[in-house]
Amino acid sequence: MDPTRFFKNNCFRHFNEFLIFGGYPRVVLEEDYDKKEKLLGEIVSSYIYKDMRSLFNIGDITKFNNLVKVLASQIGSLINISGLAQTIEISRQTVSNYISILQNSFVISLLSPYSRSKQVEIRKANKIYFFDNGIRNYIIGDLSPSMSRADKGALLENVVFNGLLKRKREMENLYFWRTKDKAEIDFVLSSGDKVIPLEVKTHAQSHRALHSFMRKYKVGKSYIAHLGEFKHNDISFIPAYWLA
Repeated sequence: MDPTRFFKNNCFRHFNEFLIFGGYPRVVLEEDYDKKEKLLGEIVSSYIYKDMRSLFNIGDITKFNNLVKVLASQIGSLINISGLAQTIEISRQTVSNYISILQNSFVISLLSPYSRSKQVEIRKANKIYFFDNGIRNYIIGDLSPSMSRADKGALLENVVFNGLLKRKREMENLYFWRTKDKAEIDFVLSSGDKVIPLEVKTHAQSHRALHSFMRKYKVGKSYIAHLGEFKHNDISFIPAYWLA
């Protein structure tokens, strides 16, 4: 039974705002959208575009900033170091160094692939997420409402990632799963021999890769986080705001 069913409309309203403006306390507490945007601008300008240059001795701040913008446009995607190096016109080593700086500064986080099979599953490429949706959206210059956006699914996935990261216990690990045939599951929570697959969708719909993963690893339960209500089955559909 859904414990939030009596106030789900408020949950959805606040969650849709959270998808766009993120979770920085000053931004959340500000009711005026223009002032929210201004606060996000101050955070990005003072911390990412100014403080990080002096803290980490970044030589070419323009190319560093360009990399941040490209990464912000790729949340939930596999990182291609060589492709980024060509796009920004810097070396692969510099791209790796800049990504490490962004990780250590809690701007981005990388997610590793889950694998038990060298032949079937990818093992090396990581996926990228931003720690805050508001920061990410300000960087790409788009704070428009979530329901009208082409990247709504990516925003939802980014929020769920951060929610899972906050909730996972010390001995648990978080991964994604993708085969060489491009079957993919957004998140796999692993603890010892136990694994829990979770897919993120804007709408409640069955997912072939989940069934494939469940058969392959003999998993009895999986989840789809979506922008709808709770439905219980062998694949349970859960409101994404439960994980925010």
